[in-house]
Amino acid sequence: MMRDLAKGIDLLKNKSRLEAAADGAPSWVISERELKEKLRKKKEARVLKEKEEPKKRWLEADREKRAELEKLLDERMAEEEKKVESDMTMMPSAVPTPPAQEEQKIKESVCMYMLSCASMPRIC
Repeated sequence: MMRDLAKGIDLLKNKSRLEAAADGAPSWVISERELKEKLRKKKEARVLKEKEEPKKRWLEADREKRAELEKLLDERMAEEEKKVESDMTMMPSAVPTPPAQEEQKIKESVCMYMLSCASMPRIC
């Protein structure tokens, strides 16, 4: 049903007054075009929002998962550090060997190496 929105004249009911019915037709056409354009813009905005919404939800879920994993990683790192610290405290303190003994061990290993090389036949 075509209506004159500006004057409220119903074109179908004014069959006997054609001029009165026709006077409101241009303004009605303009208002219908404006309404159609407004609805088209709303639909475009809604469709764009519907396309962007899943991406935003996915990104938000991804951020939450990453934050959760980082938190778990930090907790595990803290547990490992505590475990290493507790293991270190449980170990008896190592008695350092005096430097003279270390030098003696090095000299002995060098002598053993030289003796093993001397006993080997030369290829050249």
